[in-house]
Amino acid sequence: MKSAILTIALSALSTPAFAADLTFDQIKEACSNPGQFQNQIAPTNLQITCQERVTKWLPHLAKQMALPNSREITASLTSDKYQVAPNVHPMDVAEQYGSCPSFKQILETTNFTKATSCEELLEFNGTEEELCAGILEQARIANPKMVLIEDTGRIEEFCTENGNQRPRDEGKDQGKNQGDDQGKFQGRGQGKGRQ
Repeated sequence: MKSAILTIALSALSTPAFAADLTFDQIKEACSNPGQFQNQIAPTNLQITCQERVTKWLPHLAKQMALPNSREITASLTSDKYQVAPNVHPMDVAEQYGSCPSFKQILETTNFTKATSCEELLEFNGTEEELCAGILEQARIANPKMVLIEDTGRIEEFCTENGNQRPRDEGKDQGKNQGDDQGKFQGRGQGKGRQ
């Protein structure tokens, strides 16, 4: 399982009229038609701040598990006059051992602030999340170390204590309980980059 969250902020630093929150499309409209927003000139000193949060699963500690075997012998006897009904006899047999996998969840956070312009915004035909996704991808290529990696504390184990495979629904419930702490990471905004 992999999930991603993008957070976008666009600001015009030196234009007081933009103190109120505007949408991405409204900022573009202000660039092309500033008079509609009680301004004579288009916004300047634009900056776009992007944050991406991605969860991933990595192999964790593997546990030894016992795999029980069974062995039985069935015996019967017949003759021309008599017969012995089949009897089933359980026999001792050694267990087998295998490895039970588990996975831990990590959270990768990327923050980046980029100077932009009305010209660049108006030339871009996609959505704000597509714009940020491209900006973050280029930033990671230029500086892979900017990605902040943290453990969420969530671990998925695929076997129960007796070595049986855990049902999928049970795994989801346990993962939810173990993953409640992941929400604590939502407010962390470390690892910023700036172009």
